[in-house]
Amino acid sequence: MIKLSTLGTLSTLNTLSTYKNNMLIVYYLIVINILSAFVFYTDKRNAVRKRYRVPETTLHLLELFGGIFCILLLMYGLHHKNRKISYFFVSYLILIAWISLFLYLIYFPIL
Repeated sequence: MIKLSTLGTLSTLNTLSTYKNNMLIVYYLIVINILSAFVFYTDKRNAVRKRYRVPETTLHLLELFGGIFCILLLMYGLHHKNRKISYFFVSYLILIAWISLFLYLIYFPIL
């Protein structure tokens, strides 16, 4: 027979584990957004200087991995890639996918 105090401890451990997992996700998103911002800024700087550009595929992959939030802010802050319809369209599709994922995880949590 399991004591009630043991169940309370298990519940606390589960909550701590969930908190740690959530914090890992937050740290990952912070790192990927900083990396995406650096790559996007480098592409803008290279565009102004007429140098080698970062391929759009690379930028979209960074967006897909979670860097979409910073890149969208920089798109308008740096006035970079915001007039190119194909880039704009794909970026907003990725944003919709990320928002859908967040909403799904809020309403249907895994744990």
